[in-house]
Amino acid sequence: MKTLLALLSIVLLVGLLPGAEIPAMLRVGDVDTPEAETYMPHPHFSWKRSGSDAEYVIEIARDVAFRDVVDRDRIALVPRYVPHSALPAGTYYWRVRAIDSSGRESGWSKTEKLTVRFPETEFTVPLGATLKTVRKILGRAVERSPAVVHFTPGEYRIDPDGAEALLPLVGASGLIVDGHGASITLTGQCNIVKLWDSQNVLVRNLVVDFDPLPYTAGRITAIDRKAGTFDIRVEPGHPDLNDNPKFLVEEKSLIYDARLPRLKEGLPILITTRTNFERLDERAWRISLAAPKQHKLLEIGDVYLNAPRGPSAFDVQNCRHVTFQGNIAYSTCGIGFSTHYASGLNLLDHAFRRKEGRFLAVQNGGTNIHNGRIGPWVEGCRFENTGDDCNHINSLVMYVLAQLDENRITLRSFRNQCPQAKLDLRIGDELSFFDRTRGHELIRRHIESIDYTGRNIEVTLDGPVPELRTNDQEDPTQVFNASRSCGQFVFRDNTFLRGRRLGILAKGHLGLIEGNRFLELGGAGVDIWNAPYEGPNADTVLIQNNLFDRCGIAGNKQNQRWSIGTAVYRRDTADRWHRNLTIRGNHIIDSPTIAISLCDTQHVRVESNRIENRSLDTFRGDAPCAILLENTADAVLQDNQITDRRMESLVEPIREVGSERVRIEP
Repeated sequence: MKTLLALLSIVLLVGLLPGAEIPAMLRVGDVDTPEAETYMPHPHFSWKRSGSDAEYVIEIARDVAFRDVVDRDRIALVPRYVPHSALPAGTYYWRVRAIDSSGRESGWSKTEKLTVRFPETEFTVPLGATLKTVRKILGRAVERSPAVVHFTPGEYRIDPDGAEALLPLVGASGLIVDGHGASITLTGQCNIVKLWDSQNVLVRNLVVDFDPLPYTAGRITAIDRKAGTFDIRVEPGHPDLNDNPKFLVEEKSLIYDARLPRLKEGLPILITTRTNFERLDERAWRISLAAPKQHKLLEIGDVYLNAPRGPSAFDVQNCRHVTFQGNIAYSTCGIGFSTHYASGLNLLDHAFRRKEGRFLAVQNGGTNIHNGRIGPWVEGCRFENTGDDCNHINSLVMYVLAQLDENRITLRSFRNQCPQAKLDLRIGDELSFFDRTRGHELIRRHIESIDYTGRNIEVTLDGPVPELRTNDQEDPTQVFNASRSCGQFVFRDNTFLRGRRLGILAKGHLGLIEGNRFLELGGAGVDIWNAPYEGPNADTVLIQNNLFDRCGIAGNKQNQRWSIGTAVYRRDTADRWHRNLTIRGNHIIDSPTIAISLCDTQHVRVESNRIENRSLDTFRGDAPCAILLENTADAVLQDNQITDRRMESLVEPIREVGSERVRIEP
């Protein structure tokens, strides 16, 4: 019997040696069946991993003989695939082969069949529809799914009128929302999409903006260094400070270089102001600095940004296999994508794009993706002028309420994230116990049984744990679900441009960061770091063939200012917690400080990278070098090319501190 599945999770065994026995298919998704159907044109293909460093070739064809191949791709390390281009309705056949590090190929896996269908139930949103009409049509579509909702092409101006979201989708399954390029302007702050408790949903081809903008900007016209104040005139097209009550209580702000526009080079990622805003005349204000010494950093002509946090643009909670494709957002009220317990999130050709005359496209971070069993697949996307990290993936912390026995504990979530998911702990999940004060992982244990008691969860583990610090104690023990750390994440062929902080901040088991462009970021292009409430660690990640151009331009020391870096929170005593990393074939241009900084890491290869300085005369930072290895072990550095005139006075362009078993080869 055919099964409707948007997740085409075909688990295969793929051999590495030439002539290896062609493996048999084991299962499709959660159902033993030889065929699968889906209403999603970007299905998720997966198979069993083959070898520690294997690459895979996948072919998708219209015929069983593979004479009419519609998609052929090669994916390194991660044993899954999401087609970048939509598959039209029809019948397809697919297969996979593995390639090991020596280039030896396996035979093809067993050929599998997939049928892509287009939903028969269709709804149309008429041009000029009100919020009430849009939400009514969506509600009917959710009830009658599988279904498609079409927006009539054209321009819409919609007042949210206090509603949480333009497109609320709760309990949806097998639903496509197609904007067909419709341009929607929202006149109040809200989520664009609120997607909860859903699976197999596609949202595509929407163009969204906000008027008035949810942030404001003002050109600095005068500076009183003695008084610690500066005057601004609000930029054209931006709201006045008294147009939004949040502006007048916002203490943190950004300073941009108006010519580019981006974070002003050498300045902290944030400056702090007082809330005693003084109105001078229409659209002109005087602002006081909380730290008057910061006035030395400002110049007339700089741009002051006031960007308080509001609702995220795309709020995805407790969902599986959701795809956003071809959408454009010119502004957001908060984080771009905020997700908790959303597994298999796909972002394809999605753009946060800055309009001419503006300074931000995203009010806060581009993505905050938490606690996915399968990490995101992000390909062909553009993240411009984000107000924080462009992308951030992790497992959020839990805390121990009580240690009941040597192998029994009671857990509670941090900040009550996604309460309806109830932490989604499962028997067999692996928990990591982490001492944040020392940067030390205490132990890992698997869950044997689970008992829900309201918001708290009692778990029995497969072995004893040491004495833990509970939530009511100072510096409590942190607990992470390593089985929900957004592993198998993929970032391919994206552009990250002029964000305030990092391009990708990642943790998780199995990850690929390939072919991306990281340009003029305030912080690192790629950072592997367990921030204070996020973790656990990174294990088996490939960072290859990316371009990093002038990353790390922010001036404050606490900001990660390298192009590629790894570290564990609480650096002075940390474990070598990040493992099995390969950094290969990247091109790093004009890094203001260290190009590659590897701290608290073991088993790492750095090979065939090109580090080049084209325009900088000096280093920023305390340890000028091209590559730093600190508290790192079992590292191989091979065939890296360093061309930087700043290195001429340095004895060691590659610096080792507290590291061991490091091999450097030409």
